[in-house]
Amino acid sequence: MKFRRIAMLVDADIRLSAALTALPGVEVYHVANEDEIDMALLNDLHSPCKLAFVGGNLAEHFARLYHGTWIALEADLLRFWESGA
Repeated sequence: MKFRRIAMLVDADIRLSAALTALPGVEVYHVANEDEIDMALLNDLHSPCKLAFVGGNLAEHFARLYHGTWIALEADLLRFWESGA
């Protein structure tokens, strides 16, 4: 099954490497609130998502709210997207 690999960067200072963002199908959004998250998710409601929120406490809060995964490190994000979970 093809998943949308989505990284919601909650802290404006977070930057992902070019190698990670160049992966096919990767979507990266810089978000600060629920409205911005909702707009990003509306792009494709038919494909399942591997949704990761990257950042600190607010990212962890959004991960719980949107049933995503909270990720602190880029290496963990790549492992999450590559996993079958």
